[in-house]
Amino acid sequence: MTLDSSYCISNALYECGYQNLAGLMEDLIAWRDAALEAQRKAGNIAKQSVAMNLSNQDQWLTEHIPHRFRSCLVGLPLQDELMTAIADGKTRDSIKAHCLLSAVSEGRMAAIRWLIEFVGIRDFNGKPGHPKPRRTDVSITCIQGGEPIDPSSHDAAILAKVWKGCSQASGHPTQDTNHPPVDSPALDEALRIIVDHLKRTIYSASPDKLVAKTLVPLARTNC
Repeated sequence: MTLDSSYCISNALYECGYQNLAGLMEDLIAWRDAALEAQRKAGNIAKQSVAMNLSNQDQWLTEHIPHRFRSCLVGLPLQDELMTAIADGKTRDSIKAHCLLSAVSEGRMAAIRWLIEFVGIRDFNGKPGHPKPRRTDVSITCIQGGEPIDPSSHDAAILAKVWKGCSQASGHPTQDTNHPPVDSPALDEALRIIVDHLKRTIYSASPDKLVAKTLVPLARTNC
């Protein structure tokens, strides 16, 4: 029995889930493009990994990485373990204070970025916009009376810049981003906007409740 080659090809395509050769070619092209894109991204990552000059490398090794390490040490047993060789009490206290200040700096940026997203703002290519919700996300709209900040407002522009600054300064390792300022005046301005908005919306029934529930003494422990 002699089989026609076109029949063999058609049958093979059918077994693979294709009605015709054009469908297979479309998928092959898509796979090729995806592979090229993955290769391009891998190449970019490789380029980034060797793009840092010796001066920048030294700055990361002596400043950026130790700063994040200090931020993580606060309150952990590892902090005391690493200081066992430091006998002087004042030096130990000074190091702990340095760690605490580093943690405050990093934690404050993370917390204010969290609040900015909660009131419905983030940066999209230099413009304020509402975050795209995922299944587990929570926003101000989930609470009775909650309304997001208008992305077209002046307040939204301020918050979006701070969101971007915090994301680039603390969200993940970056360099040469020239990010918006995340100093105390910038964060203070953003936080005042957030607090005012919260009081007008989800805390409107009792505007003083937010501050009252925030400024509470540290709970006593048995430690």
